[in-house]
Parts: sequence; structure tokens; C-alpha cells
Amino acid sequence: MKQIIIILLFPLLVVCNKKEKLNNVPKRATTIIENLKVRMAPNLTATVIEALPAGTNMRILRRSVDKTKIGKQNDYWYKIKTEQDLKGWVYGAFLNIGLKAKQVTQSIVNKNKNIIGRELIGKWFAVTSSGELTSYYITFFSSGKLFIGTGLNISQVGFYNLEIKPSKTKILISKLKKPLITSMTASLRGVSLTLKGVLFKYEYSFRRVAGGYKFKDGKRIEEKPKSESSKSP
Repeated sequence: MKQIIIILLFPLLVVCNKKEKLNNVPKRATTIIENLKVRMAPNLTATVIEALPAGTNMRILRRSVDKTKIGKQNDYWYKIKTEQDLKGWVYGAFLNIGLKAKQVTQSIVNKNKNIIGRELIGKWFAVTSSGELTSYYITFFSSGKLFIGTGLNISQVGFYNLEIKPSKTKILISKLKKPLITSMTASLRGVSLTLKGVLFKYEYSFRRVAGGYKFKDGKRIEEKPKSESSKSP
């Protein structure tokens, strides 16, 4: 009789243990990467509901019983609810569990500051909606100085500062009364930097170009390679 009672109680003990583990999970979390996918169910084939920016705060509602290995990561799935009442499942490897939001935000800001500060340096050309380079550019220097111009001409010289935020960074241009390019922002995806700005009241994306290009009448000149005979020794 005792053996029968033990057998019947064993599944209940397992369930209780699992509930106890869930109760020990912190109730708050924050995303630590850009575009973290929120899914309908705790697996990679489930429908994506939304993509969350880095620094998004959320409440943990549930946790998967077992961990799931994805690439080199091995972690739980968490059912969450954001401050905007969005509910779904996210993968735990990309969350800071239980850490205070201010600490997470500052950590992301420090990381983004280093990456953006490094990747921003160089010459960026405005790009049309069809992906073609225009002759308008902005060049950033590590000293905080910048040039704005068109073709081979430098039209404006000013300075810039970065207002770093987890999801988007503002590039604040100073020492110019009427800069040709305004409302510039920088966004990170991993370590890839994307720039956007307003030129003549229209928003453009900007593409960094090593070495720059020559332009004539607003069109890029494709330079032909020099022949072997014309090369300097």
C-alpha cells in the first residue's frame, strides 16, 4: 500500500519541484541586443510578433522547463510582457535577468559609444532611395571635427557630439548656423553602423566610402584604371 502511495505522489513532487524553480526566477529582465525577436511560442519556427530594441524592459511571466541549445548558446525561453503590454516568448541568452534597468542601459550605452565612435570615422555619402550615391557627403574625424560638402568641395566645417542611447544615437552638429545635413542619427546592428540624415528636407541614408569618389555635375565619375605604360615606376 505504501509503495502505491509513493508511486502516485512522485509525479506531484516533480511538478512541485518545477514550480519551485519557476518561483525562483527573477520577475524582471532587459534586452541586451538590438532586434530581439518576440515569438508566439518558445521555438525558432514560431511566428515572430515583434523585434525589440536593446534596453527594452519587461516582466517575466513564465520560463520554459528545459533549456534549448541554439548555436553556442544554451538557455531557457521566457514568456514576457513589455511595458507596452506586448506578450510573447524570447530567448534568454539575449536578456539581462534581474539586473536593474539603469545598470543594463548604462552598459549598453558604454558599449555602443565605443563601437559608434570607432565606426563613424570616415567619409559618408548620401544615398538615394534606389541605392545610388549622391555627390553630397559628410566626413567625421576622431577629433570631433566634421566636413560637409559636395563632390571635391568642402562647403562647411563644424564639430559633432554623440548623444548615445540604447536603440538610437543622435549626432549633434555644432558651430554651424545652417548645416546642409541635419537630424543625423546612427543605429547599430551588431557592429554594423547605419546613418540617416536630412538633406534638403528629405531623409537620406548614408554610406561610408573608403577613399571617396570624384563627382562632376552631381554624378559620380567612374575612373578608368591606368595602363601599365602610364604608371610611375
